[in-house]
Amino acid sequence: MIDLKRRQNVVLGLNNEDYINASQLLKCEIASIKAVSEIESAGSGFLPSGRPKILFEGHYFYRLLSPYGKAAVGAKEVPTVCYPKWTTANYFGGEKEYLRLETALNFCKAHNIPEDIALKSASWGKFQIMGSNYRLCGYNNATDFVNAMFLSEKLHLRMFCNYLFNTFLDDELRAKDWTKFAIGYNGAGYKRNKYDIKMAAAYRKYKVAEAKVPTISTPITIPTFEESEIVDINQAVESKPITDDDEYKAADKPAIEIDLLTSVGAKFNQFKTTILAILTSIGISGASISSMYYKLVEHPYFQLAAVLTMLIGLVFAGIFMLLWLKHRYDLHNQKNEALKAYNLAQLQIRANPDLYNIQFRQ
Repeated sequence: MIDLKRRQNVVLGLNNEDYINASQLLKCEIASIKAVSEIESAGSGFLPSGRPKILFEGHYFYRLLSPYGKAAVGAKEVPTVCYPKWTTANYFGGEKEYLRLETALNFCKAHNIPEDIALKSASWGKFQIMGSNYRLCGYNNATDFVNAMFLSEKLHLRMFCNYLFNTFLDDELRAKDWTKFAIGYNGAGYKRNKYDIKMAAAYRKYKVAEAKVPTISTPITIPTFEESEIVDINQAVESKPITDDDEYKAADKPAIEIDLLTSVGAKFNQFKTTILAILTSIGISGASISSMYYKLVEHPYFQLAAVLTMLIGLVFAGIFMLLWLKHRYDLHNQKNEALKAYNLAQLQIRANPDLYNIQFRQ
């Protein structure tokens, strides 16, 4: 079972170098990254205990239990962590969210259900990414994703960058289109919490602060944990913790290989013109076929024109679709190369104690 106690040598806080690297990778403003962090986790990815901030989502847990036939059982036995519809009524907040997570883990154990079902049902860290999105953050399983969340906010930031690239939300962040960003990042219920409005306001605040006073971060050493509180994660955690060697290996390949059609679908709204051209071509072809099939016009010249129109429409639809797919495929490759460069840059920073042992923020 995964260990939920704080880890030894946790690195808290981010410095200027971290934000600069991320902003260069995403090609966005530092204020935009800070705005998302503030609204998602009040600007800090860790609790006073040294554990990453979490928020357990019972409706996610309910949904993920359904394939095991235990959703209704969970709603009855542990109603505070398993319910069919989203609600804030069961949130404990802060450290107490770990009590809810442990309740879900115990339920999984009692019913012989993989513990990662519970891990996937919580949002984690500085940018509150759902555990179910571990692949989009560059990890092979939810356990490794959670273990990394316990290590440093640098990893939180790297996961955030990976997630934005693999969901193609980096464009919205770059354009500061907070409405579209909130839809993609927070889901359809973003309006209820006014995520777009809050992020826009936070962005303006950080831009004003940048203009007035340059941000200076002084690295400090994190206080040593009490010996009784130090946990040997190599023994306590079933899955292999992340090591520098693992990250060097991971840097030699893209963070994650995602399905091309999924990538295309994620940017549907940004290709309205292309989609309209494809649908128009297909529509013209369909109209031509219908005209011939129902013999609306018997004149042979009209039927010949209908056939030609159909063929031209299909050719144009095919050309537009191929161009569209090629564009997304090329962009996907470019982003994977950028991710590789970013991973290597992060490793260089972490290898330097003066940069890696960074400022503690409550």
